[in-house]
Amino acid sequence: MSCQVSYSPSDTTTPQNIAASYAPTDNIHSTSSGNANLTVIGTPPQIISLASTTFTAGMGGSFTATTSGTPTPSLSYTGSLPNGVTFKDNGNGTATLGGTTTSAGSFPITITAQNGVSPNATQNFTLTVNPAVLARRRPRSQRGEARPILPRATTSTATAEAM
Repeated sequence: MSCQVSYSPSDTTTPQNIAASYAPTDNIHSTSSGNANLTVIGTPPQIISLASTTFTAGMGGSFTATTSGTPTPSLSYTGSLPNGVTFKDNGNGTATLGGTTTSAGSFPITITAQNGVSPNATQNFTLTVNPAVLARRRPRSQRGEARPILPRATTSTATAEAM
C-alpha cells in the first residue's frame, strides 16, 4: 500500500500542520485505514554568498550575506569586527556587513543562519581590510595647470655720499 500527499502552503514562513486520511483502494488492504498528522516545517537554511570580502581602510565598504531556506533565515555572527564596521540582519534572509574603518588587517568571523529547521548553517567568513591608499599629487605640468607668474625679485644698490 502506498500513499502520496501533495501540499502547497500559502504561508511558507511558519510551520504548517495538516491532517491526512488514508484508505486503501484495493481488496487486499481493505480493512486498513487511519489518520495521520503531518507537520510541514520547511527547509534548512543555507548561506549562499561568498565567504570573504575586501574593504579599504578609510573608505566605506559594504557586503551582503545571502541565504536560502523556509522559513526565511535570520543571520548572526560571532567574532570581532574592526571599529566602524557593523553586521546587521536585514530580516529578509540577508545581512549587511558595512561601514568605514581605519584598521587594516584580516578579521575572521563565523556567520550563522537559522530558521527553526535543523541544521543551522554556518560559514567561516573573512573580512580583509587593505591599508588606505595615499594619493600622490602630480606636478602642475601634469595636472594641466599653468605655472603662476610671480614678479621677479629686483635688487637695487644705493650708495650714500658723504656731505
